[in-house]
Amino acid sequence: MQENSLDRAKAHKPIVIEVAGEPLGVVVPHEAGYRFLAVRLPAFAIDGQHFRNR
Repeated sequence: MQENSLDRAKAHKPIVIEVAGEPLGVVVPHEAGYRFLAVRLPAFAIDGQHFRNR
């Protein structure tokens, strides 16, 4: 039973988005897809956008 909760935690882990080795943001599961959260100024223009696929 505990093993199932560990699998679910892995599925909800944020995915880091890097460009040229620099992290620009993360995507996290959200409703029917993923949501982008910016962590650097160059990516703030797309902060909060939703995507259906990774």
